Amino acid sequence: MFPGSPCVRKGDSQYRLVCAFLGTLSQRHAGSDDVSPLRSIALALRFILELCALAALGYWGWKTGHGALTKLVLGIGAPLGAAVVWGMVVSPKATVDASPAVRFAVEIAVFGSAILGLWVSGQPDLAVALVFVYVVHRVLLSISSR
Repeated sequence: MFPGSPCVRKGDSQYRLVCAFLGTLSQRHAGSDDVSPLRSIALALRFILELCALAALGYWGWKTGHGALTKLVLGIGAPLGAAVVWGMVVSPKATVDASPAVRFAVEIAVFGSAILGLWVSGQPDLAVALVFVYVVHRVLLSISSR
């Protein structure tokens, strides 16, 4: 799969599939073949967190709307708006050349909105879990960037 990767030595096909997925994620984000396994895990966790944030915003929209139309508009519009802003500013292929501070601010705004949305929608346990996993993810990214 990747030169020097432990995935090459393992024979288990499921292990190879996971390594290929993590390697693809880390190459997409870092643009390099030389990515630590810890960074690959952090980036895979980040992708899962991004999906969870979009799902949380959709859940908030659905629970907040009072009629079928507002439920639909908010349930689709909130995650769609967040995804568009994320893609323009934070994603590896962002169209807006923003400073790291602006990128971080948008990231915090999206995750903060998702967490707040879960909280006000009556899911405080999920909100706390999302905060916890987000903090773990940031710590892993910080450690793997050294």
